[in-house]
Amino acid sequence: MPIKIIAAALSLLAATACAAKRRSIDFQPCAEDPTLQCGSLRVPLDYDDAAGAGIDLAVIRAPATGAGKRSGVLFINPGGPGASGFEIVLGGIHTPLGSRVRVYFDIVSFDPRGSNRSGAIPCDIGA
Repeated sequence: MPIKIIAAALSLLAATACAAKRRSIDFQPCAEDPTLQCGSLRVPLDYDDAAGAGIDLAVIRAPATGAGKRSGVLFINPGGPGASGFEIVLGGIHTPLGSRVRVYFDIVSFDPRGSNRSGAIPCDIGA
């Protein structure tokens, strides 16, 4: 891969990461479990056209429970295709392991674009 293409890709990645840092999620108590927080994050449908159409991703957060012990965020990528990070957190947060990890970390995950609770992807994409 030519160096110019790599440099352009890194530049685009850096710009996207900076833009993502400026976005915030309005977390609210989840209907299924009010000890968890649910929200959505608007992201580009196509990162090659980041200013174009967007899609809402369902995001879930289990706040750290240890007063004064919080170390940071544990972000769970559900993998795929079609796996739900939302359901991973809902189903596993109150297990013994989840409870121990949650003392020190906010646990955050999401449903990927077009899957589960996140927005549907239009069928004409890329046409």
